[in-house]
Formats: sequence, C-alpha cells, structure tokens
Amino acid sequence: MGLQHVFLQVVKSLLQPKIDEEHLVDMSHFDSIHYPVRTEVISNGVINSNNLEKLKLDHSWLHQQLQQLGVHSASDVLYAEVQQDGSLYINQNNDDFVH
Repeated sequence: MGLQHVFLQVVKSLLQPKIDEEHLVDMSHFDSIHYPVRTEVISNGVINSNNLEKLKLDHSWLHQQLQQLGVHSASDVLYAEVQQDGSLYINQNNDDFVH
C-alpha cells in the first residue's frame, strides 16, 4: 500500500496546475485604506473635525498631509477632501489645485 500511496501523490502533483509566478497579481494594494466616498475635511479654511473623526483620522494627520503638499495652514485651503484611496485633494484659496 505504501507504493500505491506514493504513486497517487505523484499523479496528484502532476495534475495540479502549476503557478507561474510571473503572472501572479499583486494584491498588496488591497491592504491599503479605502473610504466609501470622497469626504470633505476643510471648507473655507475651516477643518471639519466630525468628518475627520468619521474617517478615523485626526488633525495631526491632516496637518502632515498639508505640509507634504506645501501648505502651511488649513486657513490657506478653500476646500479639501479625502479621496477614496486615502489621498488628500486640496484647492487652495489662490485657485491653485494640488493633489
């Protein structure tokens, strides 16, 4: 029975499809944050704390994002929203669009 078991294992391994690693889909981006809808977080220079809280984000996160975009203060922003992919879209008071 031992030889028959080994034979069955060899046959099973031959019948199983081989995985071509070059054609595997990168699924790592599914680990990133996704929000159901774009959400306003700044309007006319005023931070919408309620929306930040709903997104489980805080003022520190928002200020860090603004600094990375070269914006020194929320009061310099006409409108900002968190996109579905977690990025911040802003429209500054001087009508410059920054993503």
